[in-house]
Amino acid sequence: MAKPAKKQRRYPAPARQRLRLGRTQSKPPQKVLLGHNKPPPGPLPGDIDGPATLTVEQVAELLQIGRNQAYEGVHSGQIPSIKIGRRYLVPTAALSRLLGQTA
Repeated sequence: MAKPAKKQRRYPAPARQRLRLGRTQSKPPQKVLLGHNKPPPGPLPGDIDGPATLTVEQVAELLQIGRNQAYEGVHSGQIPSIKIGRRYLVPTAALSRLLGQTA
């Protein structure tokens, strides 16, 4: 008995054929800045124009401490914070009072 005819595979073309056809050449993805990826604000003079809250990462950069140490301060209560959903936000007024500035 003869073997049945081999079915053609429907796999993508080999890499060398894709390169020849130019299918793999694509633009790199653009980096999108969302609200939580904004660069941290400048110093905290207690002005009203600044943001009302900061992320823990921004507070860590302002206080010149590590991110883990900032989260430990938030969890222990040394850094005042508000938990909204899964995010911890630090009010700038409370942070200014903590640092001895007027808010």
